Amino acid sequence: MKYIKPVQAIAFGLILNAICLADNYTVTLQFEQTEEALSTLFRAQVFPHPLGVHNGDDYDIYLWNPDIDIEPGVVKFNFTIFADVVIGGTPIQYNYPFSLPLNIPAGELSITGIIAFLEGIPAQINSMDGPQWVKDIIIAEYEGLELTVYPNSLLEDANANIPESWDLTVGNFGFTWAAETNLLKFTVFTEIESKPLTINSEYKRGDTWIGIRMNPNVPLTVLGYNIVLIGGTMWTNDRDLNLNLTPNTYEGNAFYIDFGTTVGSGGDWRLEVSLGSDYGLWIYTYTFTAEYNYWSTLSSYTVIP
Repeated sequence: MKYIKPVQAIAFGLILNAICLADNYTVTLQFEQTEEALSTLFRAQVFPHPLGVHNGDDYDIYLWNPDIDIEPGVVKFNFTIFADVVIGGTPIQYNYPFSLPLNIPAGELSITGIIAFLEGIPAQINSMDGPQWVKDIIIAEYEGLELTVYPNSLLEDANANIPESWDLTVGNFGFTWAAETNLLKFTVFTEIESKPLTINSEYKRGDTWIGIRMNPNVPLTVLGYNIVLIGGTMWTNDRDLNLNLTPNTYEGNAFYIDFGTTVGSGGDWRLEVSLGSDYGLWIYTYTFTAEYNYWSTLSSYTVIP
């Protein structure tokens, strides 16, 4: 959207560390709104338009020409409320110009975005001309009005910066804001609980082959492998396997190493598996004894980050 300008991405370095070590992190995302962009956003919003009859007198009340003035520490909302009334058969128009600082409470984000509140109308309008009942209608309709200063796409933008391919639990988003000359800045933050990279691995022996399957908690690709019979001559490798692993499932993630000859039972094996993603490369080295003809846990391994 043209009035959204992200100026700093999520702190990826913190999350990148989080993939290897379980921990909690606070990460931030910064956005900014220019004075012109925020005025454009306000002009697109729908404001109350009270229309009716009061004690036999017609009234038509509407807000006109909303405009934002951003100064250091304050965001002012400038606008005029017109009240077209017919009193005793005589049409009269009252206009009430306002310049009010917006109340933008920092805290948790709403599902509709960042919300401000219009406050201070009674203090200004009660000193202006016009019937009190007209003023009371204006106060009832506009005082405390919720206004969007950053739309709900903010949550989508923030979530888009959290990689789906990492095992992370994202908490509620909160925010603070700061007003500079002609510029409103938001700092959005959230707590992220990271889970370490974990891989459950199993093997299965056949007469002439060994099967390997892996179950990671994040999307990974098996780039290649090398397997040797320790102290023996039987070995094989595939340096270009490129097998995609689906998180939290074994289904479809097995690869089979065909030796072309009987493997036999027993013997100590060493398996090196190269694993990669967009965010890192790891080599898992397993040692095991191929004694079983059903899926068995590969529990002994070392990791080279």
